[in-house]
Amino acid sequence: MKIISINSSRLNNGDFYQFIENIIAIAVSEPVVATILTELQNDIAPMQDSFKKEKLNAETTKIVAADFKRDRALTHLILKLKAEAINDRQPDHIEPANRLQLIVKNYGGGEIVSFDFNKETAHLTNLVADMLSKPADIALLNLADAIDFIKTTNLDFQTLYKNRGDAMGDLKNVVPFYKLRKLIEEHYKSFMQATESLPKINPATKPQIESLMTRLNVEIEKFKLLIPTKVATPPIPVA
Repeated sequence: MKIISINSSRLNNGDFYQFIENIIAIAVSEPVVATILTELQNDIAPMQDSFKKEKLNAETTKIVAADFKRDRALTHLILKLKAEAINDRQPDHIEPANRLQLIVKNYGGGEIVSFDFNKETAHLTNLVADMLSKPADIALLNLADAIDFIKTTNLDFQTLYKNRGDAMGDLKNVVPFYKLRKLIEEHYKSFMQATESLPKINPATKPQIESLMTRLNVEIEKFKLLIPTKVATPPIPVA
């Protein structure tokens, strides 16, 4: 009896991570392979940290999107204030708009969106606080929702950025997942080869090993289905 082969290098990172965890969970239930499983078992803790770091790198895209969203919220407010500052149809709006524009200008105006992440977060936080100190102006110009949206998007960004930063700080010395994968794949192959060889070394283990291999093969077949198949290139038609 043989263990089914699988090209685990073609699994995506998430599937590979789950595959190794599942294989270990199955193998742990069979005491006769305890000694040959140790090396692969020892990969679990670093693999968990490395995969966590991999997922955090993906969070960068979310952070950039959140920053863009708060930038647009601020730009929207600035444009509304500019429009109200020249609203001759409602002249009572002009002075309140100018007062609120001055607050924005004091914190950098439209240049705020080009500040570094931390500086922009601080400036938007203080800008919103100062603007909220002018409730009559805000009410007259109907800007409560626009200002609240800046506050919300800024807090959303701050949470994403802080959570990622804190976690990345804890994982700064962790080996990148793509490098760790190669080592884990070698340990996986070594474990499978040792498992197949065990009945030859100790014939008394044959029933347990065959039972284990059957369960491992079922799991391997499941993950083989997750490997993308190569799409054949269609032949070039002959003229």
